[in-house]
Amino acid sequence: MQEFAREVSLRRERLPPEPASSVDPATVVLISLRLPSGERLDRRFHISDQLQSLYDFAYTSDSVPRRFTLVTNFPKKELHCPADGGPSLGELSLGPKSVVFMKDESD
Repeated sequence: MQEFAREVSLRRERLPPEPASSVDPATVVLISLRLPSGERLDRRFHISDQLQSLYDFAYTSDSVPRRFTLVTNFPKKELHCPADGGPSLGELSLGPKSVVFMKDESD
């Protein structure tokens, strides 16, 4: 349990600042993250932010499962995050507004 709490803390600290509203809208994506609990989290990201930032954002919820995968609905695609932080959100074709679902992978 302590290890999970440390991971949550690390990920929350690592999350980059949200883009200001004055930033060029063409460089920003609004993500609506849907959790298994029904909770919805909305946040703006730079399209250059890596997939790791979206995973880190998921940890801002107190109801985040211990293990999960992020999934797009259309087209249906699992977004696995490699150790190097993964591709940018723009490279994943997320934007300008996208819904991403959290699939609980806990046992």
